[in-house]
Amino acid sequence: MPVRLDAMFAFSLAGPTMPDAQR
Repeated sequence: MPVRLDAMFAFSLAGPTMPDAQR
């Protein structure tokens, strides 16, 4: 499931950049 990993990686990168999105 490369797509799933890619999504997780993107989310992890967006985490510190957009903490509001993680909420």
